[in-house]
This record gives sequence, C-alpha cells and structure tokens, in this order.
Amino acid sequence: MDGLTGQTLIDVSPTSRSDAAFAVLAKIAAAASVGFLLYLAARGGFFNFDDKPHLAALISFAFFLHLWTRPRAIEALGAVLIAGAVRFLYGAPHPVNGAFFAIFTYGAFLGFGSMVVLAVEAARSTGGECDRKRAALTAGLLSPVAFMLVGFPLRLTIALHPKTHDHFLYAFDGSLGFQPSFLIGRAFEASPALRLACGVCYDVILLVIACFYIGQIVGKKRFQVDVVKVFLGTLFFGTMLYHMCPAAGPVYAFGKAFPHNEPPSAQVEMQTVAIPQGPRNAMPSLHFACALLVWWNSRTWRRWARALAWLFWALTTLATMGLGEHYFIDLVVALPFTVAMTAAATSSVPMESAERRLALFGGGALTLMWLALLRSGINWTHVFPALSWSIVVATLVVSIALEQRLARVAKLSF
Repeated sequence: MDGLTGQTLIDVSPTSRSDAAFAVLAKIAAAASVGFLLYLAARGGFFNFDDKPHLAALISFAFFLHLWTRPRAIEALGAVLIAGAVRFLYGAPHPVNGAFFAIFTYGAFLGFGSMVVLAVEAARSTGGECDRKRAALTAGLLSPVAFMLVGFPLRLTIALHPKTHDHFLYAFDGSLGFQPSFLIGRAFEASPALRLACGVCYDVILLVIACFYIGQIVGKKRFQVDVVKVFLGTLFFGTMLYHMCPAAGPVYAFGKAFPHNEPPSAQVEMQTVAIPQGPRNAMPSLHFACALLVWWNSRTWRRWARALAWLFWALTTLATMGLGEHYFIDLVVALPFTVAMTAAATSSVPMESAERRLALFGGGALTLMWLALLRSGINWTHVFPALSWSIVVATLVVSIALEQRLARVAKLSF
C-alpha cells in the first residue's frame, strides 16, 4: 500500500503526462550519460565511483525501485548478471572514502543492471505494467541525471569565477545583528546528533525528489506541479543563477574560522575575494529550494506525512547554514526563486491566470532584484539591522503570499 494515499502501488493507469515526462527525461539521460562517460574516460576510469559515493548511492536506488515493481525471477536474474558484467569491467573497487562506501559501489552495479532491465521491460510491456516499469526507471534516472546536470556546471563555476562575492553576503548577514551560519555551526558542534540528522537530510535530497516522482505516478491525488519539471527546472535555472552572484559559502571563504571565530563585519573588505576551492553554489540555496518544494507539495498528504515533510525541510534548512555551505541571505533569495519555479511548473492552472503570472513574474523579479542588490557593492556594515530585517521580512511575506494564493487556485483546479 502507498503510505501517503492508502492506494495499492500496483494500481497505476497510463497518463499522457507520465509518457511526456518519461520521453523528456530519457533524452536528458541519454545526453547526460554520454557526457558523463566521456568525463570518466578522460579520467582513465570506467564508471569510477571510488571517489563519488553519493553518485553510487543514487544509482543504487534504482535496484530498490526495481524490486518495488515486483519483477519476475528472470528479470531479477538479468539485473544481477548485468551487474556482474559491469563489475567485471569496472575492476576491484578502491573507495577513497573508506571500506564502508564499497557497499554503495557494489549497489551501483545492481542499479545499473536494474535500469537496463527496466528499460527493456518498459519497451516491451503495455498498460499498467508498462507504467510501473517506466515510473521506476524514470525515478531511478532522475537522481543521477540531476547529479550529473548540476555537477558539470558546478565545476565550471570554479574556473569561471576565481573571485567570489562571499564578503558581500557575509556583510549582509552581519547587518542583521549576528551571523546565522556561524551560530548554527556552533550548535552543530555542540550537538553531534543534530548535525548528523541535518547532514543526512542534506545528502538525501535527490533521493527524496525521486520518491516524489513515484508519488506523482502512483498517487491517487495529483500534485500542484509537474514534479519532473519543477525539480529539474529548479536545479537547471538555479545553477545558471550561480553565475550572477558567485559565492562558495562561509566554510570555504573563512576556513578554520568557521564556526567559532567569526570576523567582525567591519573588518571584512567589501570586495570580491579569491577562493581556491569550493563550487560557487551558495546563492541561491537549491537545497533549501528543493526541500521547500517537498513541503509545499505535501499538502494533499496525511498529517503524519506532511509533518515528516516539514521536518525534512526544517532539518535541511539548518544544514544549509550549519554545515557552512550557505549564508542566511542565500535562503531568503531562494524563497522567491522557488515561488517562480513553482508557478512555471504548475500544470493545473493556466498561464493566463493572474495568480500564476503574478507568482511567476513577481518571484522572478524579487530574485533578480536581490541578486543585483547583493553584488552592487553596498557596504552593508553601515546599514541598520531594522532596515535589513525589513526588506528580508517583506520578501518572505510577499513570496509566501504569492505561493499560497497560487496554491488555493491550483487546489480548486484538481
């Protein structure tokens, strides 16, 4: 049974939306896979997961999705045999992160075998059986494809932007009267359990997205948005925004000073600073945006499931700052950006609707306004906390109002 809707998982009816989503994702997967294989070939390895445990774990997820479809014995055997062939070509794993991560590497072999079998079965099956195979295959591809689509551009940001705007973002956070990231970072060091819980939520965001796609396919109730479109769109356009105000995060900008020795804002020069390492993926926070999308789109779930979605969002929010990956202002700017992406992917409301247009263009305008403001060179150390908090609160209130207004119209359209 589906824990969110109470519906039997195998009761799936074909929809044109799932077909279209599958076709688009299949093309993206094919293009990304070619580029990924070329990248691995350039490194001299074949499916080199030794230093990519996260990617290996994401591909392993496809094996469990395959089991969810209740495969025939011949299918399961085929997946295992293909996994063995990939393992033979790969060679003995030598995980640089420790022997524990070898589990993920071997799991990735099974994931590859399952995806191959699922692709064959989806092509030869019909009706509900075909939809189950396609749903599992697409969800299995969603996470590693998203990982690859974001991974390449992130490496590019380091080369294209040797200097970052971290000091500008740090100064704005300081104008609020304190440094939220440093404060939460100290809380993490005082509570390893909290750090672990938040870190896990931070790391599994792509798996949660994959499960959301499964929910869209098998759920009795529709989501407000097209899940594939909103998450991949958020990752793609968010990655493009990284180039508008490149920043790496406090743990990269301040090194060992994070989180205990935050420098006074007045002593931080308002100029771009060279950071040798760390992708420029702080502004806006896409982890926060994706977790927020999970929470917003859990409105039709049962109370306990919605509470879990909220908890996931809350822990992810703490992780973005406590791990030193983001400043507080990164999350503020991510909110209107998420509203705009939600409006762009809301399938149940026509674009002619005033609510959808206002959310799309209002959220987009607020996002661009903040990016321009933050990189303008304003010396935020001279700004009163009351003024900084006023524009932050105004952004939050307007963004939430736009999203809730759109959500009400979308709910009526279900």
